Amino acid sequence: MDQLDYELGVIGRLHYEPYFLAVAQVVADVRDMGIRVAARGSGAGSMVNHTPDNASW
Repeated sequence: MDQLDYELGVIGRLHYEPYFLAVAQVVADVRDMGIRVAARGSGAGSMVNHTPDNASW
């Protein structure tokens, strides 16, 4: 959990919560439409994006 705590701390310090939530919502909406999608970039590989419900943080 140290890595997850670290990543959440960085996201919080940089005030990137809205960005991560918006990207998660767009990806979820597109998947609901049956379109295959994968987010790219350094944030996409973040442990935060692989939690069961990243919208809960």
